[in-house]
Amino acid sequence: MPNTRLTCLLFPGAGFPSSCSRCALFRSAIAFISNSSYGISIVNEQANSSRFEATSAEALLAAREYAGPLLVDLDETLYLRNSTEDYIDTARPAPLALLFLRVLDVIKPWRWNGGDAARDVWRVWLISILFPWTQSQWRNRVRTLGPQFRNEALARALAARGQPFTIVTLGFSAVVAPLVEAMNLGDRAVIACRLDTVADRVGGKLAIAQRAIGSSVIAEAAVISDSFQDAPLFSACKRPILVRWRNAQCVSAFRGVYLPGQYLDLIKRPRSGALKSVLVDDFPLWVLSSFPLALVSPWTVLGLAFLFVSFWAIYEAGYVENDQVAARCELEPQLTAEFRECDVSAIGPRPWIYAVCFGFLGVLSLHHASLPDFCFFAAGWAFILAGTRLYYRMYNYADKQTRAWLYLGLQSLRVGAFAAVVPLNSVGALACVARAASRWQIYLMYRKVRASSGYDWTPLPERTIALALFGMLLLFGLISGFVHISSAGLCAFILLWNGILARRELVNIVTAAHLHQSCAPPAFADAQTSRG
Repeated sequence: MPNTRLTCLLFPGAGFPSSCSRCALFRSAIAFISNSSYGISIVNEQANSSRFEATSAEALLAAREYAGPLLVDLDETLYLRNSTEDYIDTARPAPLALLFLRVLDVIKPWRWNGGDAARDVWRVWLISILFPWTQSQWRNRVRTLGPQFRNEALARALAARGQPFTIVTLGFSAVVAPLVEAMNLGDRAVIACRLDTVADRVGGKLAIAQRAIGSSVIAEAAVISDSFQDAPLFSACKRPILVRWRNAQCVSAFRGVYLPGQYLDLIKRPRSGALKSVLVDDFPLWVLSSFPLALVSPWTVLGLAFLFVSFWAIYEAGYVENDQVAARCELEPQLTAEFRECDVSAIGPRPWIYAVCFGFLGVLSLHHASLPDFCFFAAGWAFILAGTRLYYRMYNYADKQTRAWLYLGLQSLRVGAFAAVVPLNSVGALACVARAASRWQIYLMYRKVRASSGYDWTPLPERTIALALFGMLLLFGLISGFVHISSAGLCAFILLWNGILARRELVNIVTAAHLHQSCAPPAFADAQTSRG
């Protein structure tokens, strides 16, 4: 199904298991292998697990006839989906829940408490606390999910067994208990992870099984599971059975839910921190450029945040179209593998829905005191959104050399669109010009290099260029009187903010700086030679 992988990357939760913990861990393992000399240990773990592989017929036979204790996995084995993802997917309103989860993924609090293995603990806790009605909705939903996604062949084999068996899962007790009850599996016990500690998830199935039934029982047991991550449990049992069920699927939470920024972060520039860069570089510029209004009125920052989401929903639609045009019209399009696996038409009109809703909230926050003002600025913002979309379309369908000149207009809209609704101070205007000009300069050089040298391109330090341009413009602005000396505090703050953003680039530049050997003073040249 060609659309399955797309929808899932674009809408975390569809078809492709982009958020499922097992699949996420597997992808992390692959990345680790690619970037670490220790990757061989992960390869060995999977290779060692391969000796446990069996067919579904062998698994069903063991489920019916194995005389000793029987331990059966739940997710994607007895239950042909992922219970944790299905529980999280139950939270409503879904866009708000997904937004909180995306913020959680940016913060990554599990880095300090259990590592990646503890990620689902934090996710389930967040949903359960912020959306407390999810638990009651889950109990109602499992009445449908349990029978619908029960592994019927395995369930029948277990029923024919005539003996109790034990479900061992890394799912959470509060989530798993109502689901297993709804699956009507007969006489069974359940060993699951506790939600009040990360220790169970970090320790793995073997640890929680040992705590519940003891090592001696495990040593005589057969274990049926679909995951090679259960290798420690397989090694400790008597009859390991690693089997992948044909109709099992790991569907991550919030299938079909779209948020502005997802395409940029997951498809256009995956694994590059592109969305984080937008939030760090662009939104603070909007706020600083609206001083002192942003200090006087608490509604200003909130209104700008709404307008920022509104604008980026439309700007990102230009990214989508840009990739579509490249795929359709270019001989050698530079597209990510994620785009090639996706049907981006699934996004549909959602960007405009977000743009209109958040634009309305933004203008209302900023101009709620007067109806005529609200109507005037709402019309102005609608013009900005429509103009941005049309301008981006013109850019997308222009030839590559013409795009180099149109790019400045795009970046000007990106950094200064808010000025249609909020007054722009003189220092902020210079900062916006510097940011737009730095991006345009880099793009012009990129196009020049691409035209002459193909794809041999080294990215330039955009933030340092913006800092240098802003410093130069600020100096001339102060000399000419365009920037008043009373704005010195704001000038210093924006300079500091630009410097903080460019700190790594500046360190690299300073570290790489050196005197040319042939031009160095004799004493310096002799010192360098003696060191060598």
